[in-house]
Amino acid sequence: MLGAVPSGPGCPRQPWHDLHCQIDGPAAYDILTNFEERWRHASKPHGIHKLKSSHNGQLLTLERIPSILSVSDVSSHDEDDPEGWHVQVFRSIDSNSVIGFPSNPKEAVDKNLVCGKNIIIDMSIQAAYIKAIRSAQHFIYIENQYFQGSSYNWDEHNDKGIDNLIPMEIALKIASKIEAKQRFSAYIVIPMFPEGVPTSAPSQRILYWQHKTMEMMYRIVYKALVEAGCDKEYEPQDFLTFFCLGTREAREIPPREGIRKSEDPSPSNAEELARKNRRFMIYVHSKGMIVDDEYVILGSANINQRSLDGSRDTEIAIGAYQHQHVHDCSGKGSYPKGQVHGYRMSLWAEHLGTVEECFKEPESLECMRRVRSLSEFNWDQYAADEVAEMKGHLLRYPLQVNKTVKVEHIPGCHGFPDVGVIVDADAGNNQRKLIAFIGGLDLCSGRYDTPSHPIFSTLETIHKDDYHNGTFTVPSPGCPRQPWHDLHCQVDGPAVYDILANFEERWLCASELHGMQKLKHSHNDQLLKLERITDILRASDISSHDEADREGWHVQVFRSIDSNSVIGFPNDPKDATKKNLVCGKNVLIDMSIQAAYIKAIRAAQHFLYIENQYFLGSSYNWDSYKDLGANNLIPMEIALKIASKIKAKQRFSAYIVIPMWPEGVPTTSSVQRILFWQRKTMEMMYYIIYEALVEAGWEKEYEPQDFLTFFCLGTREAPQGPYKEYSGDIKGPIKSQELAKKNRRFMIYVHSKGMIVDDEYVILGSANINQRSLEGSRDTEIAIGAYQPHHTYAKKDSYPKGQIHGYRMSLWAEHLGIVEECFKEPESLECMRRVRWMSESNWEQYVADEVVTMKGHLMKYPLLVDRMGKVKPIPGCETFPDVGGKIEGSFTAIQENLTI
Repeated sequence: MLGAVPSGPGCPRQPWHDLHCQIDGPAAYDILTNFEERWRHASKPHGIHKLKSSHNGQLLTLERIPSILSVSDVSSHDEDDPEGWHVQVFRSIDSNSVIGFPSNPKEAVDKNLVCGKNIIIDMSIQAAYIKAIRSAQHFIYIENQYFQGSSYNWDEHNDKGIDNLIPMEIALKIASKIEAKQRFSAYIVIPMFPEGVPTSAPSQRILYWQHKTMEMMYRIVYKALVEAGCDKEYEPQDFLTFFCLGTREAREIPPREGIRKSEDPSPSNAEELARKNRRFMIYVHSKGMIVDDEYVILGSANINQRSLDGSRDTEIAIGAYQHQHVHDCSGKGSYPKGQVHGYRMSLWAEHLGTVEECFKEPESLECMRRVRSLSEFNWDQYAADEVAEMKGHLLRYPLQVNKTVKVEHIPGCHGFPDVGVIVDADAGNNQRKLIAFIGGLDLCSGRYDTPSHPIFSTLETIHKDDYHNGTFTVPSPGCPRQPWHDLHCQVDGPAVYDILANFEERWLCASELHGMQKLKHSHNDQLLKLERITDILRASDISSHDEADREGWHVQVFRSIDSNSVIGFPNDPKDATKKNLVCGKNVLIDMSIQAAYIKAIRAAQHFLYIENQYFLGSSYNWDSYKDLGANNLIPMEIALKIASKIKAKQRFSAYIVIPMWPEGVPTTSSVQRILFWQRKTMEMMYYIIYEALVEAGWEKEYEPQDFLTFFCLGTREAPQGPYKEYSGDIKGPIKSQELAKKNRRFMIYVHSKGMIVDDEYVILGSANINQRSLEGSRDTEIAIGAYQPHHTYAKKDSYPKGQIHGYRMSLWAEHLGIVEECFKEPESLECMRRVRWMSESNWEQYVADEVVTMKGHLMKYPLLVDRMGKVKPIPGCETFPDVGGKIEGSFTAIQENLTI
C-alpha cells in the first residue's frame, strides 16, 4: 500500500469499510439466474473442446435438489407487512459475458437493453442510479470506491470518454432544487486515495479525473446559486460535500522492542511516517447510495466508466425500498423511519462517533454544516502533529472549495503542460511552411507583460481585463497584479516537423476510442492531415540549414513523455533502447529533456544561466529525506560541475533565477513543502561546493556563492501624480492584500523553463526542474535545444557573440536595469560579485519602508548562505514581505510526491 515492498513490522494495517447485504425472496433467484447465465457463457466449449461429443459444465441445477424451494414456490412480499421490501436486481454486462440475451433487437429494446454493433448491453445499474437521483426530493448519501464521470462537461479533457451520467445528474438535481428555492443535500464518501501507492501514475490519474468531476459539479451548483441570487448567502458545499475516512490510534503501551525505528528524527519514508504518526486512511470499498432514507442501491458497481459502461467490467446491484416506509406513506411532514433510515443512521454513528438530532433531517442546512464541521475537526486531528485517539472517522476530503467553485488541491495531479502552437507562414513562391512556438507561456489570461512589469499603473488600462494574482484568492480593489516573466521561442525549419509529430502522436493517443464510443460504426478524430493541404511544404521539402550561413541554427526537440500518453513508441525493447527510451514495467519512457540538461551541463566550460519556475531535485544526496523520490539529476550535475572546476583551479559561475515563492498562497502547506524541498536542494549543492573549496584550499579566499547564486524577481512602484495616503485595514481578513497595496510591491512570477550555457547553447521549453517534469512518466513536456554553429567557443576561440549571447544580455538588462562590461564575462568573479551586490541592493529597496520605483528587478533570493554553505533565514526577514509564509519553507508530515 505504502510502497513497492511489503510493509515492515509495526506498520499500520489498512482498515476496510464496505457495504453488503443479504437478499431473501424472489430477487435471490434473479441473482441465481445471473450466475447461471455467466457460468454457462464461461463454460462454453472453445477451440478443440467443441469437437468433444459431450460437455459437462458442472453447473448444479436447482431442480436436482428437491428440498430447495424453486422460484415459483417463493411468494412475493405481503403488501400489508410493515417491514416488507420491494427488491429489484440490476446489472452492467454485455452479450460477450453472458448468455440469454435476446437475438432480436426489438426484444432487446423491450427489455431495456442497449443495442450496439454486434453486441447487446445491459446498463441497468447506471439507469437505476439515474432514476433514483431524478426521483430524490431531499438528500442523497453515497459511499463509493471511485467517483468520476460526466467528462463531456469538464472544463478540459472533455473528450476523455468518462461519460457516465451520475455526477451530472446529481449536480443538475441540486441546481433544480436551488432554482425552486428548496433544500437538497448530497453527501459523498470516497477513499482518501485509490488503493495502491498514491504517488504512482495510475493513482494520480484517478485522483485527477476525480478532481475534474468535483470541479464540474461545483461549477453547476455555483451557477445555480448565482442565478437564484443566493451566492452571497450560501456556498456550493452547503449542498454538496465530499468526505473520506481516516483514523488515528494513540499509543497505549510502550513500543515493543524489535520494532524498527527511523534513524531520521523527521522520517520521510512513507512506512516510517505512518508508524510515527500512527494514522492511516480507512479504505472505502463501498458501492452504495441511499435516497431520502427510503431507497437504497447496493452492489459491486463503482461510479466510474468501467463499472457503468456495461461493456467493460461486469457488475451486479440491487435497488430496494420498504413500501410502508416512504415519504408518501409516512404522513405529511414526517420522515421515513424504516430500515433504510436506520442503516444510514448507523453508518453516520460509525463514521462520526456520535448521533445528533439534526442527523434525522440530512437535507437541512443545519445538518450539512454540522456534519461538515465535525469532518473538518476530524481532519485537523488526523493531520495534527499530536497523536490523539480519534472519536470520529469521517474527514472532509482534503481539497479546498472556494465560493466561486475553484477546487484547490495540493498541486496537482499530473497533467499535460507541454505548451506548443504550430501555424502556417509564408514560405515565398506562393507556398506556405510551418512554424512553431514553444516555451513556458500558457495561452490564458494574466500572462501579458512588458520588461517594466507594472503592478499598479496599468490596472485601469492594459491589464483592466487581464488581472491575475494567484496569491490573493480574494482580491480587493486596487490590489497589485502579479507580473509575469517567461521564456518562449519560435522554431522554424526541420525541427518544426518533430514538434508537429509530437502533437500528432499525442492527439492520436488522446482520441483513441473508449467505452461506448467503440460501438460507433465510424470515427473521425478530426486530425488535419498535412498531405491534404498541397501548398504547405512537407518535411522532405525543408532543407537543413546551410552550413555556410553565419546565422544558421542547429535545433533538436526533446520530450518527457511515456507510452501511456503518446502513440508511435516501438514495441520491441531493443528498438526502444536504440531510440534512447527507458523501458519500465509495461511502459516506455522518453526522458530526453533531462538527458539534454545533463549533457549540456557536463559540456559547459564557463557558466550556466537558468530561469525556472521550480528548482528541486537530487534528493538522494540531501542530508535528510533522501528517499523522497525527487531524484532528477540536474542540481547534482550543476554542483559537481562547479566542484570539478574548483578542483581544476578554474572559474565557473551558475546563476539560477526562480520565483520568490511558487504561485499560490505562500502560507499553505503545499507551497511551504515546495519551498522546503527547494531549500534542501540549495543546501546540498552549497555543501558540495564548500567541500570542493576546502579540498582546493580556497575556502578562505572564496565562498560558495562566488560560484553559485540563487535569485528571484520583484518590483515596486511609487505612486504617480497626486497620491492619497493609504488608509486601509491591515488587521482584517485580507491583511496580505492590504499590506501589498500599502507597500506597493509584489514579486514578478518567474514561469520560465530555460537554460543558457556559455552563451552558445540554449534549452527552452515547458519542463520545470523538478521530478514531475523530468521523470518522463508523469507530466508530459516538450523542449528544444539549439545553438548557432558559427557562434561557439570551438569555432571562434573567444566569447560567442551570437543570438544566444544577445538573448542573455537582453534578459540581464531587463532584470538589472543596466548593462555593464563585466556582464560579457559572466563566469568571472568580478561579474558574479557585481550581480550579487546589485541584487542585494534591489532586495533592500524591495523591503525598505520607503516606497520607490525600482530600476532593477533581480533580487538575491532571501536566504542567508554562510561561507560553509549552510542555508538559513535572514535574521529579521524569516517570512515573505506582506504575504507571510516561511521563506525556508516547512515540512508537514503528509507523505506525497505532488509537490516534487
